Amino acid sequence: QYGKGFLGNRTASALGVTLSKKTEVSNGEFSPAEDCPRPSSCDIKVNLTTQRMSVVSASGVTLWEIPVQSGKLGKETRTGSGQLGPVEYGPGRNPRRQSIDYPEATLVNPRGFGNGGQKIHGSDYFSANATNKANTGSAGCVRVSNDNSFVIAKLPSGTDVIITGAKPGTQQRYF
Repeated sequence: QYGKGFLGNRTASALGVTLSKKTEVSNGEFSPAEDCPRPSSCDIKVNLTTQRMSVVSASGVTLWEIPVQSGKLGKETRTGSGQLGPVEYGPGRNPRRQSIDYPEATLVNPRGFGNGGQKIHGSDYFSANATNKANTGSAGCVRVSNDNSFVIAKLPSGTDVIITGAKPGTQQRYF
């Protein structure tokens, strides 16, 4: 690390340097097309206890980490694993669409990953300041900021999604 920047995978590779598995890459350097070109090249890991999502390379390097808001008490995000589905666009390939189960909610770039309709999606209601409140959150999905949903939309379908932990104040449920 030099100053406030970070040595990322692409720069390290150009310099002939190999990064250790514990090295994290700054969010500004993450490029889904370059860092995760195939479903097997990365995993998405969501830790409900810390309300954080990480994209981790096949070699174990954390490429990108962001805050999330998971399900609230009674409508918890279930733990387990699945695979990232395609972006579920609205009419005219609009990245914003109404939720089928909750018509009052607008989803941005929703992508299914488990049974029961769980999705990772952007939301106008996302607040990084309310991620660990038991009575605040989604109805079982994993919410991210709208900006982050556009990055997630670029990850390949079939990428493994692993959900662990339990949001404080809620009960753990499984796929």
